[in-house]
Amino acid sequence: MTVNGTGFLNSSVVRWNGNARTTAFVSATQLTAQITAADIASAGTAQITVLNPAPGGGASSAAPFTVVQPNPAPTLTSLSPNTAQASGAAFTLTVNGTNFINSSVVRWNGNPRTTNFISATQLTAQITAADIASAGTAQVTVFNPAPGGGASGALSFTIVQPNPAPAIVSLTPNSVLAGSAAFTLTINGTGFINASSVWWNGAVRLSNFVNATTLTIQVPAADVASAGTAGVKVVNPAPGGGTSNEVLFSITQSNPAPTLTSLSPQQVLAGSGAFTLTVFGSGFVNNAVVRWNGNTRLTSFVNPAQLTAQITAADVAAQGTAQVTVLNAAPTSGPSNALTFTVAGPNPTPVIASITPNPVAAGGAAFTLAVNGTGFISASRIRWNGVERDTLLAGPTQLTAQISAAEIANPGAARLTVVNPAPGGGGSNEVTLTIARPLANVSAASYLAQMFAPESIVAAFGANLATGTESSTVLPLPTTLRGTTVRVRDSAGLERLAQLFFVAPGQVNYLMPAGTASGLATITITSGNGELSVGTVPISTSAPGLFAANANGAGVAAAVVLRVRANGQQVFELASQFDPQTNRYVPVPIDLGPEGEQVFLVTYATGVRGRSAPNTVTASLGGVNLPVFSAGPQGDLAGLDQLNLGPVPRSLAGRGVVDLLVTVDGKAANTVQFSIR
Repeated sequence: MTVNGTGFLNSSVVRWNGNARTTAFVSATQLTAQITAADIASAGTAQITVLNPAPGGGASSAAPFTVVQPNPAPTLTSLSPNTAQASGAAFTLTVNGTNFINSSVVRWNGNPRTTNFISATQLTAQITAADIASAGTAQVTVFNPAPGGGASGALSFTIVQPNPAPAIVSLTPNSVLAGSAAFTLTINGTGFINASSVWWNGAVRLSNFVNATTLTIQVPAADVASAGTAGVKVVNPAPGGGTSNEVLFSITQSNPAPTLTSLSPQQVLAGSGAFTLTVFGSGFVNNAVVRWNGNTRLTSFVNPAQLTAQITAADVAAQGTAQVTVLNAAPTSGPSNALTFTVAGPNPTPVIASITPNPVAAGGAAFTLAVNGTGFISASRIRWNGVERDTLLAGPTQLTAQISAAEIANPGAARLTVVNPAPGGGGSNEVTLTIARPLANVSAASYLAQMFAPESIVAAFGANLATGTESSTVLPLPTTLRGTTVRVRDSAGLERLAQLFFVAPGQVNYLMPAGTASGLATITITSGNGELSVGTVPISTSAPGLFAANANGAGVAAAVVLRVRANGQQVFELASQFDPQTNRYVPVPIDLGPEGEQVFLVTYATGVRGRSAPNTVTASLGGVNLPVFSAGPQGDLAGLDQLNLGPVPRSLAGRGVVDLLVTVDGKAANTVQFSIR
């Protein structure tokens, strides 16, 4: 600080509020002093004096020094408004923020504008029409003068181009019939923008902007359900924009769509000549016309429910069908439903080629009979012993009918024909359905009927299966014994003759043919005198059955014991023996022998060879797992399988009678027994 005055000495000291400051002597009229930042930390007034030392000297009068507060830097938070239309009038802009002072100035793109101080957080400025003449953006700032002060950050003010005013020129279509379906309405005009909205009778509709001259809307059927008019307008939003002129859309009342219920006649023979067709329905008007395959025919109005039309000979010259409709005079909502008129040729004569199933087992359940042949039509009827049955046309070569259990309760035969009605038509040839005696089939090993496998031995039981008793004595096995045959029709429809072991009037033992498909197979046994017996069996690739010594599927197994001594000697022993007192086979207790001997079981079965893999055969004896070291065809006898099991665990010693359980592919065989000493 420089202090100017008089009487200054080299030893003069400048004092700040009475406190000496480092002073430099310049001249008798000027001193300089060092003032610290702490001296001017706060706004206020400091008293400056100069002190000359004694002798004489003394303090000068005081001169005040002012420490002033600097102006703040302004900040902006918002503008009101913050947008205006291009080419609009001058307006007052309100600027909101902080640190405004009386001398703050609003700047528009860096240029000051007349500013009015409202408060430390609000200013107003006058914006001229020239400032918003063109669309774009302006940068608004506030400037506070020195000391301090400075310019604020900028806020953008948007000058927008106003939307055009829309105008409608035309509508496409400009009318529909009342009750029409939903449709697309096209509005043609000018001044359309992406934000344009279409109003239908005062309600806004979702519109699609195509271009500046085209909009579309979807008009639902409900909007045109009744006759009248609808006002259509287009509205463009602000800025600018506005509402277009209103154009009226016409909804006109149409004649009703007629409904057809019947024709009289409904058919004629091809080539029968011209005739008058009567059409019945509702909604007919005076100028309604009957159309034949879409072509108008000379029509007479009888009443709203009846018309007549002249059908020419050419219309019915050839066999076929014609579609008959009615169209009311315009305006109309469309033609009626169509009814089919048949120009018939003579119906064909039906011919039966085969029936399925045939034969069927007496006492069986109700079933669907299929009649196969030619010349079948929708009006064909199956006759069972001369009585017509409800018949379904499954195709041009097949008819079906439901046959009840009561109709096949007893053995016999049913006479089957098919009848086609006139014109033409007539009755078919007669075919006989045989109602055969029922047949029960079981595994010859297990005596169970749960499942059967190809190449397994089957026992069939019934009545009059053969004219006598005979066993086969030759290999390969014959397919006929005493005139009896067994036919197996599998699920694939293939039929094979089965080889026979034994026939008798009440029992036939046969070999299920190799290759029989899985599923349900039909077994038909024909005796030497022509009597039939029928049954069905389920077929699977494996169906294990273990032979029992008493030929009943239970009790002691039909098996032998193989003993392998410590020296390798092999000895076969009986697993059962005949007991004359009980007249049946009983188990022979098996001695497991001394340590070092092994005992194996050779068990006979059927239905095993078709197993899916060797490791799918399992066995247990008395609840203890028993190794299976082979399972397959026995080799000497047709259909006979052999299971070699063991060695028998010594833990079974002393158990007495124990059950042998065998499974093949997860299917359990019947249970047979051994006795362990």
